[in-house]
Amino acid sequence: PISRFALPQSCLSAGPQRRSELPLLVATIAAMLRRLAFVLFLVWPLAAAKRPLTHADYDGWRRIQNQQISNDGHYLAYALFPQVGDGELVVRDLVTGKETRQSIGELPPPPPPNYANPQMEETPPPPPGIAIKFSADSQTLVASTFAAHADVEKAKREKRKPEDMPKGDLIVIDLKSAQVFRAPRVRNFQLPTKGNKFVAYWQVPENNAQETSSSKSSEPVKQGSDSKPHRIETGDLVIRNLN
Repeated sequence: PISRFALPQSCLSAGPQRRSELPLLVATIAAMLRRLAFVLFLVWPLAAAKRPLTHADYDGWRRIQNQQISNDGHYLAYALFPQVGDGELVVRDLVTGKETRQSIGELPPPPPPNYANPQMEETPPPPPGIAIKFSADSQTLVASTFAAHADVEKAKREKRKPEDMPKGDLIVIDLKSAQVFRAPRVRNFQLPTKGNKFVAYWQVPENNAQETSSSKSSEPVKQGSDSKPHRIETGDLVIRNLN
């Protein structure tokens, strides 16, 4: 469209030199208006697309935690958890950019506050996390996991006790070949601070809940004692060669 402007009478009554500048002035103003219209054309859809956040948006957010970097600076590993559902262990090669991902289960809720030992400041408890460790030679990564979301929901429907809830796994990744080993029902693991050959972990048997209940029933309880029967934790100490 052609824009029309009413010029002042002083401009019309000016001399020849002033009148020769009028087309340039009109062209400059027209170009500025075209640029303004183009900017409004780009900004208007963005302004109209704004909407308030909903719970569906919150569910799509993810949390990064437990970041670790290898001793040689070649690899970065971290846990990536959504608001609901299973998270991922991300191992990134900082040289090539290649990533290895493994499922690490659902992040459990933080522990309830301890009212017997109140804190001076009302700070929320830190969220639980997995253990991520690189070997001393930066060739192997070992990490723990939580139980999968589906297994936890199934155990809740079965009304299991907290000590009988499903356990997480142990993940061992060979960083050069990207081969992955998983051991189920692992409670804890340890890597040597200087050695590179072995990892030790505590693996709970699959029928641990049945063994625990039977041990509780067979354990004698002293008369006049208000203490509950002592829970016996069973399992295997496994030492795995990493080479």
